[in-house]
Amino acid sequence: MKELSKSKKDIQKKYKIQELLDNMTKIDYDSAIKIIPGRIGKCTTTFNNYRNIPINSKEEIPYSVGLKLEQFFELSPGTLHNGNIHCPSYKELIEKNRSRK
Repeated sequence: MKELSKSKKDIQKKYKIQELLDNMTKIDYDSAIKIIPGRIGKCTTTFNNYRNIPINSKEEIPYSVGLKLEQFFELSPGTLHNGNIHCPSYKELIEKNRSRK
């Protein structure tokens, strides 16, 4: 049997943008939707695409845009992303590379 596709609202997002907007009052939400694209220097369509990026997508928001969104929503740096990002330190990578030789 065919699995039903999830609606856009049901798919977990990579960034907390929509969640943060949903926690606003209706008046603030409407204002934010109008203000944000100009604030981040992108068109409305691009902003809408950013807030709908699925968690498993390889698509990313540019770093400078992410910083502006974090500042707009008064978030600590690095907290716009849903989920954990792990990247080994340069020391770990160098050690791993040495052990392969």
